[in-house]
Amino acid sequence: MKLSKLILLGGVLSLTILASCGGGGDGDNDADDGYPGDDGTPTQPAPPTGGDDNGGSGGDDTNQPPNNPPSNPSPNPQPNPSPNSVSFSKDVYPILNNSCQVCHNPNGVAKGTKFIVSDTAGTYNSVLGLIDTANPANSKLLKKATNQDSHGGGQVIAPNSDSYNTILQWIQQGASNN
Repeated sequence: MKLSKLILLGGVLSLTILASCGGGGDGDNDADDGYPGDDGTPTQPAPPTGGDDNGGSGGDDTNQPPNNPPSNPSPNPQPNPSPNSVSFSKDVYPILNNSCQVCHNPNGVAKGTKFIVSDTAGTYNSVLGLIDTANPANSKLLKKATNQDSHGGGQVIAPNSDSYNTILQWIQQGASNN
């Protein structure tokens, strides 16, 4: 008698756990609904909560276990920053500081030009007049640095180099002060 009560208690406990986890059948004991039938053999997983009124899965026919996300979840509707997003302060400014600052500083030989490399904010403001977001490759900043436009310092950045492509990509992305 004690053994039958334990088995019954175990069955109730199993059903309680299944119900709290969203598993198990829908309680109507239809043999064709994909839930465990009288023989206890599941034919398909339980539909996720919020399915349609017909006992179906609301159009989600991924055949996944209950309450598990599909193996190929839908893309996140929130826009994510591109992994190739270029930052002025982290990517572009160091290039300008290393390539241009020796001459384009407040006391350098190019101190009389419109382009002065100082701190990040000052350099950003200085560079704004040298970029063309409508035609990034035609930006004066790139043309001067590659000596495509006459530049007193000669070529300081090679065309199609990593530095060139970083600055170009930053301009293509809208030349944000980021």
